[in-house]
Amino acid sequence: MAETDIEPPTAEAVADATATQSDFGPGHDAHGELPPYDESLLIRVKGRVKKPVKPDDTERNITIDKLNAEIKKHHDRMAEIKALEQSRRTRTANPEVVEHRRAKERLQGEWKAVLQQKMMIREDFQRAQTEKEVLRNELREIRNKIPRGTKLETIETDIQQLEFKLEHESLSGPEEKKAQQQLANLVAARPLSRQVAMLEEKLKIVEDRRASAKEKLDQCDAVLSTIKEQEQTEQIALDEYQRQREEANVDFPALQVEKQECWEVIQALKTKVVEVRDEFNKQYQEWQLQNKHYSIWLRHEKKAQYEERQKQREMREADRQADEEAAVGPTISEPFEAEIFTVDQLLTYLRKFLTTEEVAVKLEEKQIEVPQGLKAFKKKNEEDLSFFTSVQKGGKGSKGSKARAASQTVKASAAPPTESKRKLQHSLETLKTFMTLGIDVPQNTTEIATTIEKVEAKKEEYLEKRKRAKEAPSSSAKTQVLPANGNHVPDEEEEEEDKVEVDGDAEVDETEAGQENGVEDAAASEPAGASTKDVEISLSVDQLSTAVALKLVVCS
Repeated sequence: MAETDIEPPTAEAVADATATQSDFGPGHDAHGELPPYDESLLIRVKGRVKKPVKPDDTERNITIDKLNAEIKKHHDRMAEIKALEQSRRTRTANPEVVEHRRAKERLQGEWKAVLQQKMMIREDFQRAQTEKEVLRNELREIRNKIPRGTKLETIETDIQQLEFKLEHESLSGPEEKKAQQQLANLVAARPLSRQVAMLEEKLKIVEDRRASAKEKLDQCDAVLSTIKEQEQTEQIALDEYQRQREEANVDFPALQVEKQECWEVIQALKTKVVEVRDEFNKQYQEWQLQNKHYSIWLRHEKKAQYEERQKQREMREADRQADEEAAVGPTISEPFEAEIFTVDQLLTYLRKFLTTEEVAVKLEEKQIEVPQGLKAFKKKNEEDLSFFTSVQKGGKGSKGSKARAASQTVKASAAPPTESKRKLQHSLETLKTFMTLGIDVPQNTTEIATTIEKVEAKKEEYLEKRKRAKEAPSSSAKTQVLPANGNHVPDEEEEEEDKVEVDGDAEVDETEAGQENGVEDAAASEPAGASTKDVEISLSVDQLSTAVALKLVVCS
């Protein structure tokens, strides 16, 4: 591993330090405290602490391998000298020579055994050959007794044909005499054909035995050849040893001196191996001690950095919380907002069960409420508001709108009802909603219209409660807390807000009264030049929230 400067600690040093940390936190041991470290054991270079370098054992291993090779070489030489001395004392040859001689004797014994087996197989082969000749002679003699032209394979068939011919056919004298002679010859040859078949079967068995013996003889010859080659190899080794022994003039006193020198060299080499190992072990122990104190120092550094980061993190968290508290003011929520939202969802659910005719009658423009202090423009093209409502838009003029509404009404009245009275199934959440609002659950499609009227009445009730809840605090409380988000309305504008709200309610009533002629008849009935005139509309809480989120301009 390459040497790495630490100050600040690098990723490699951090990984080593992290491996020594426990689960009690960065830079802490099991008791929550760090052990001390020795400053004198740290390696400092120009004010920077360096990680101790682990000793490399490659050079040590190479040196020890070389020394061991020399030791083995001298050991082998000492073994040779001892073998010569032993052979002189026992008057025996070299162990290798003895091994060659024993191998040669063993091969000679094997050769004799195989040769004896070969002789036995040869005798069997000769007997089979003799039997074969005898059977062939007997078969030849029997075949000579059989008349020429007689087929032994079809002799029985020929006899039957001749007997049938003599008994059932009318033949002339010479033909009948000839047929009788042929029948007599075939009947006389019948026993001979049986003997021929028996002899041929025996001849086949003898031939198979002879072929098997011949194959075994070939195998024995191959084994004998292999043994002979091995015996010649052993003999060559013995001859070489004999030649070396005759050429060499062994000086045993000199061999004794050489053996002693080899022993001394071996002892010196073993001492050198121990010294090399001890020197490396000393360096390794020093590295372990330095690395231990370096790791402890690194843990101290990481602990200090961790504590500093914790302080900075706490300061940033405190600043962030203070900024959030300063930026976020008290939340303003509309009264009965959840109840009105639930009623709107229920109306949407119920209107899905209306038939085409009922939809044409019940379709109305969604009420738009304007909070206090706000007023919305009615533009010439209301495509920008189509996102907030589910009502389809008509043409540009009043004629297109009225014509479309009239055509839809005519189609709805002319078309036969597509759905008959059928039973409805509601989910558990829907049943809970009906129970909360105190409205009877519709059991079939004929009760949908009545239920919608009840739900709309419930919505009007909640809207009235919201209005009273908004007016109660303003009339009773003399002092108000100003919101921090800038939504406070001055006293001079409160009367105008009330006026806008009353006007919005009046407009809702007018819209409900004219919904049979289409959703946008009120807007389309204006003059062509007055399409850009400001009108007062009411926005619901959900639509107002969506408009604020999309940053649309809502004017008061």
